[in-house]
Formats: sequence, C-alpha cells, structure tokens
Amino acid sequence: MTGDPFQAPKAPLETAPRPARERGPAPIGVKFGTRFLWTSATLVIVAQLTLAADLVAIPGRQGVTFIELAGNAVSCSVLAFFAWTISMGQNWARWIYAVFGGFGITAFAFVVFTTPTFWSAMPIALIALNVVQNFLQLSTIVLLFLPESSAWFTGRDTA
Repeated sequence: MTGDPFQAPKAPLETAPRPARERGPAPIGVKFGTRFLWTSATLVIVAQLTLAADLVAIPGRQGVTFIELAGNAVSCSVLAFFAWTISMGQNWARWIYAVFGGFGITAFAFVVFTTPTFWSAMPIALIALNVVQNFLQLSTIVLLFLPESSAWFTGRDTA
C-alpha cells in the first residue's frame, strides 16, 4: 500500500452549484392539494374564533384554554408549513404530510366509531367542520399521489 492513509483525497471536487432541476408548473393535483391545505389551516382559525366568541356552545366547556389555543396554533402552522413546502415541490414534505394526515384521519375514524355519545353531544357545526377538515386532508393526500403529481415531485416524465 502506498501513500499516506491520513491524507485528503486528491480527487477533483466540483465547486460549481448544480443547476436546479427544471420541473415546470405544478400539476392540477398539486395545486388543488395545496389549496385544500390552506383552506384546512383557515378552517382551524375559523373554528377557534367561533369557539372563543361562544358562537357554538359545547356542553361542559368553560372558556378558551391555553392548551386549546396552543394546539390550534400548532395545527394551523403545521398545515401552512406543509402547504408551502409541498407547493415548492418538496417530495419529503408530501410523504411526511401523508403519514401525519393518515394518522389524523385514522384517529378521527377511531373517535367517531368508539365514542358515539361524545359525537351526539357535539354541536352539528363542529361535527360538520371535523368532517370537512378530514375530507380536505384525505383529498389532499389522494391528489398529491396522483401519477402526474408524483412525476412532478420526482422529476420523471409522465409520457
């Protein structure tokens, strides 16, 4: 064996930045998916304002709590973050959102089927809001994984 094993390699290093991959405009599935995420984030704000103004009464609820405000602020921020990063073409964001969204939809279904008395006591406006939120998020996942959307995220041709 010749040479010093502790010496840095002499291979030429590429110092010029690589050109950005030209992916073109986002397909309709990505556009609608990110719009659904922005709508979902907005609905979190609307729901919080509605509850804070006591426009919808929940039996046994006594005012707005810090945990409620913090949870809704985090939810809104996460949805907005994913809407932004997905619209920028970040494939990792699409996958992480799909996992989180899948967990959320599964949890919603679990709560609906295991606690019917909870749902019967909830105001119809909040039930509708929960159903719309889950529909938007499930639709987003489906739209982001359509063949055209997947090709756009991964840089493959759809032909």
